[in-house]
Amino acid sequence: MKGRPITIHGDGTQKRSFMHVDDVCNAFMILLKNREKIQPGDAFNIGTPQEYTVLEVANMLVAIAVKKGYIDDPAAGMQYVRDRNFNDQRYLINSNKMESLGWKREFNDLNELLPTVFQWYEEHATYWDPAKVTKYIAPHPEL
Repeated sequence: MKGRPITIHGDGTQKRSFMHVDDVCNAFMILLKNREKIQPGDAFNIGTPQEYTVLEVANMLVAIAVKKGYIDDPAAGMQYVRDRNFNDQRYLINSNKMESLGWKREFNDLNELLPTVFQWYEEHATYWDPAKVTKYIAPHPEL
């Protein structure tokens, strides 16, 4: 936002699934409510079967930024950098075990979800002071 390009590591073909934080919180609530059914060491994956390439998500975000007037030229909305070492091409989680406890995702369409996430960041800009986070959002941060 604010005119800074989105950093794409490699060619952007890596696939990811994205979830709304409310879906993750609801999953934890389901686990707490069903703790008598859960054994120590049980693992419950929380995920979504919808996959998007990093480039697809970046294009969605750039389209929102253009619509809101943060950038004029969509081509200037992304910058490509060398890929991260050991960057997995795909992450996919099977949530069947979690769903067997009654959990279900409420937010399924990333095209509908991203504008609301974008708006949240606009409304809560003081929560994430760019001066404090810049070193962590650099393409290859040194922590």
